[in-house]
Amino acid sequence: MKKYKAIVCDIDGTILDANHQIPDELTNLFTQLQSAGVIVTLASARPTLSILEVGNQLNLQAPLIALNGSLMVNSQAEIIYNQQFEFKRIQAVLETFPDILVNSYNGAKWYANQHNENILREENFVKFKAQIGLAFPELSNMVVLIAEHTKLLAVQQHILNYEPDLSAVFSHPEYLHVAVHGVCKASGVAQFAHMHQLELSDFIAFGDGENDISMLQQVGHGVAMGNASTRVKQAVTRVTSSNQELGVVRYLENLLKLGLIG
Repeated sequence: MKKYKAIVCDIDGTILDANHQIPDELTNLFTQLQSAGVIVTLASARPTLSILEVGNQLNLQAPLIALNGSLMVNSQAEIIYNQQFEFKRIQAVLETFPDILVNSYNGAKWYANQHNENILREENFVKFKAQIGLAFPELSNMVVLIAEHTKLLAVQQHILNYEPDLSAVFSHPEYLHVAVHGVCKASGVAQFAHMHQLELSDFIAFGDGENDISMLQQVGHGVAMGNASTRVKQAVTRVTSSNQELGVVRYLENLLKLGLIG
């Protein structure tokens, strides 16, 4: 009987509850798993400093996959994997829609073209400040565009038509993530697996967003959250309960009882 050796989790809508808190049950379970030799990591669209904060709260020992798989950082905040693209490649289409909120992430730095409620909410959420109104850096790990869905669909189509080396994926109807083509949570997990001499089939993964689908489909055991969208649930064969109902904890507890982790 195959035993899974590693667990990778999305953060928001997956391991955090509705108040964006880490349940004690999850922290205790991850501690138990790591003590038994199971590797536990995170894969999130969150930037470096934010994912490190969550990883530290959970006492995770493994590197963390940030910015939708474009960057990996260890517990000492050292970048050990980095995929970037030139910001100018999307600048022209963004000038067509000047009211789009543009967020560019370069390593541990976050740049935005305006300060509004979205940015303030995100700053409170990730616990650090964006640099507002400065020139965007030449290179970006990920650009997140925030606007009405119809506008973002037009931007996405332009990128797909004219920038084949870039990808544009929705994590939410009003959030479009742009990165190097092929860079996603799945590619980040693949890089992580290579570094740890693991196979993708050794991983259990949990997620709730469309940017989690590639990861959930690629690993040995992908699980959608009960609060995930219909599209995410239809993309995988396994669904657990919601983040508010401790879906990750309950699912892993069942696998432990079956002797499938270790």
